[in-house]
Amino acid sequence: STVIYGGRPGINVSIDSVMLFWQTNNGCDSEPIVEELPDTDPDDESTVTKFTYQNCEDGLEVQLLRVNGGAHTWPGATFAFDVTNQDINASREIWNFFNRFSLDEVTNTTTAVAQELVDVFPNPTTGLIQIQTTSAVSVQLFDSFGQRILQEQNLTRPSLDISALPAGLYVLQVRAEGGQLQNFKVVKR
Repeated sequence: STVIYGGRPGINVSIDSVMLFWQTNNGCDSEPIVEELPDTDPDDESTVTKFTYQNCEDGLEVQLLRVNGGAHTWPGATFAFDVTNQDINASREIWNFFNRFSLDEVTNTTTAVAQELVDVFPNPTTGLIQIQTTSAVSVQLFDSFGQRILQEQNLTRPSLDISALPAGLYVLQVRAEGGQLQNFKVVKR
């Protein structure tokens, strides 16, 4: 089924919510620069608006290319059907964006906590996640849409109970006292 831009309760969150998550998570300006891209193919009955969130931490940037009036198709595809935007080429835009960054630049201030300092088990789990650590940690749990489900500061108890959450894939973010960060993919059965 098509992902609705404005979201559907219980199915998917809105694109605006996703952008707010990435803008906040990366410490970007709260207001994006909005640019209407040239309508190079007026026959495709669609246009593109570019939203750029700048001044993010660590030199990062968050962008959204919104196709206005398009269908659930791949912009720039040669096998155009329905309303396929031809003003941009999605594959080229994605490559151009990610090609500007290296993994070292993106992760330079989020050095992972040494593996022996934090361990999360069992994984998969039916509800109880044990966190073995040598120091106090703060944790955040995110669902597959990037929404924060749970947050605890200075965790002193060695476990989290997620038994009330639906089955699925989650990301557990563990931050040590020194700010070091480690992410764990957690499967809830």
